[in-house]
Amino acid sequence: MARDDARRNDPHSRAVDTLIRAGRKAEIADLYGATAKRALAAYAAIREDEGRTPEWKAEQLDRTYNSFRAEVITKVVEKARSADADDQRDAAQVFGVRGLPGDAASLAISARDAADRVAQTSSVDDLRDLLERATRVGDEVLARAVAQRAVDIVAPSVLNDFAATREHLRPAAERLWSRARRGDEGSMDLSLRLLGIKP
Repeated sequence: MARDDARRNDPHSRAVDTLIRAGRKAEIADLYGATAKRALAAYAAIREDEGRTPEWKAEQLDRTYNSFRAEVITKVVEKARSADADDQRDAAQVFGVRGLPGDAASLAISARDAADRVAQTSSVDDLRDLLERATRVGDEVLARAVAQRAVDIVAPSVLNDFAATREHLRPAAERLWSRARRGDEGSMDLSLRLLGIKP
């Protein structure tokens, strides 16, 4: 429990979790690996400097490590911001009212009403019925609310039905589905890789 709280309060850990959910774990691993390689070369140069005292070397190793670690954290947090922005765009496009014709304020009210309506639905069959009716009468706001509920309650067949008649939304819908299904698996492995930058 304390470990979970620490992860939630650590910007780097949150950023790693965000990138894993976005399917970008390999990108973090590559960043850690490349940084570790550069760090090890820097540490070797410090250790091989015969004109320096052991105290100076220890201080330089510590300073160099902190510099590499700060660089990695900054890059991971930046990548996570980018992943969050991509996710928000996908959610606005698939679950929200982005791209729909009409008054933005009216659409926002309709979206809230539709979300309230589908929130009461937990049956896959009922969701499918709602989607069919919404699609038939052109109620795209309701259809998108159904798609979001399908992701929330893990109803892949309903989301597939939604995407089948909205091919332009399929890639974003698939990304949202995948992101919702991924946990923080692999975060421990990445934590161990990060240790590779230590002197």
